[in-house]
Amino acid sequence: SVSEKTTISVSYELDPETGVSTLSINNIKVYGCDNTLTVTGVEFGDTISVYDRNGTMLKTQNSVGSTNYISLDNGIYIVKVNDKSFKVML
Repeated sequence: SVSEKTTISVSYELDPETGVSTLSINNIKVYGCDNTLTVTGVEFGDTISVYDRNGTMLKTQNSVGSTNYISLDNGIYIVKVNDKSFKVML
């Protein structure tokens, strides 16, 4: 039971040998609050890219540490961290 605003991120990867999608478990978390996108669990220098829901890239930056903040307007975004993608609503 969830009693407050919560973001749950799930990432899937396609196994190149079997062609079956598998759940990718990692420590990367992407969530938004108060017009700020927070990306945690990344390595220094990892590429973080933000796209609108039409696929247009809005921002891209390299991680400055394990936690990164990106200011955005309210909306729905696709966040790509290296080869992982997350859908987030602010």
